[in-house]
Amino acid sequence: MGALPEPIEDLLRSALVGELTVVDERGRPVTHPLIPLYDGERIYLTSSTLFSRKLEHIDGNPKVSVSITDPVAVGGRIDR
Repeated sequence: MGALPEPIEDLLRSALVGELTVVDERGRPVTHPLIPLYDGERIYLTSSTLFSRKLEHIDGNPKVSVSITDPVAVGGRIDR
């Protein structure tokens, strides 16, 4: 068993997209699509843009929201 409950680990292993929402300098939410990677212990979020504003936003306000999209949730499964 990993560090998280099994249903969460299943989701992280199958997730294709994650969304990181930060607050910009005007106080508005900004959402960035990211690729979630889970190694059984930590969740890494990566994007194709090397130097983006999201890191500046996190420095300015580290309170963020992360959403992991379940690729099979729309298929009628109720356990997701």
